[in-house]
Amino acid sequence: MEKIINIDWLSFFCECGDIVNFDNYTLEPKNYGTQIFEKMADVIKYNEVVATVLWQPRSNILPENSAMIKIKNRQLYNGKWYQIFTDIADNWFCHHFKISRIDICADFIAFKNGLHPKTLISNFLTQKFVKVGRGTFKVMGDQKKYINYQYLRFGAGSSAVSAYLYNKSAEMREVRDKPYIREQWQNLKNSNNSDVWRLEFSIKGKSLKILDIINGNYIIDNFEALTDREIIANIFSFMTKKYFSFVIPEAQQNKSRWQKLELFNNNDCHYKIVDFSKKSDTTKKHKVFLTNLVALEQEMRALKSYARDIIQCVAMDYAEEHNLVDYMDRKKQLVKHFD
Repeated sequence: MEKIINIDWLSFFCECGDIVNFDNYTLEPKNYGTQIFEKMADVIKYNEVVATVLWQPRSNILPENSAMIKIKNRQLYNGKWYQIFTDIADNWFCHHFKISRIDICADFIAFKNGLHPKTLISNFLTQKFVKVGRGTFKVMGDQKKYINYQYLRFGAGSSAVSAYLYNKSAEMREVRDKPYIREQWQNLKNSNNSDVWRLEFSIKGKSLKILDIINGNYIIDNFEALTDREIIANIFSFMTKKYFSFVIPEAQQNKSRWQKLELFNNNDCHYKIVDFSKKSDTTKKHKVFLTNLVALEQEMRALKSYARDIIQCVAMDYAEEHNLVDYMDRKKQLVKHFD
């Protein structure tokens, strides 16, 4: 198998009825909340944590019955996450769902034609490969006799899409082992017992509006569609083409004609990200409120990522409702400049 594709993170907003124990599910409350929600609890099924729920918002910015739910990592890999989602949704009377973040990843040994991930990083840094598009990047590794590249990221933590290429084997050796991921790696062709690398896309905000231009459906708005491995593979292919695409420099100046670097045997998909905004009258008070949300997001960098996602998601919804998406993007850049 060339690569193994999975969902690695799934969190969503919703509005709920009473958040209580039911059937084989019990709540294990934390003795703390977050700056956004007063209450937080792990959801336990058969002595295993399967989700985390945050509820009772501190601010009236959110509806009082708002909640945020994050499915635990193991459940995303063992295929049980959708049953957990439907059980929670049915018993807590959840509605008005909105995915706040989804991460889709591929684990592999090497790119197409044997190109090693370390070689791609090295060639990118020496401009033997040129990434399509503009943006920020970050590289990490270690230096002994030779430079050992281990990580390449495009996009910042606040970006609608971030792309990560990193040595997953090394991460699990040094940070935390996950046997349920290693079990899947047995399906990779890895006779030399080489390290497994991962290319991962973290998708949130306006980039969640992925449209299938053939049938007109929004892909990531549909939870059940996310159980279809072909759809997940198509999303990964689309993200690779849009956010992790490289060309090989040539003598001619027209970069659009430079040879494209093929990384995978990607699925042919017909997706695009739709820039959709609800139009409404914009006033100074709308801009002031949005500016405060952007400032709050910057002040809360120490929060866990799913808590920051709450603020980002609220800000994006508000910006779209009041036609202030461009204004919000400019404010983010300004805050970053003076930080």
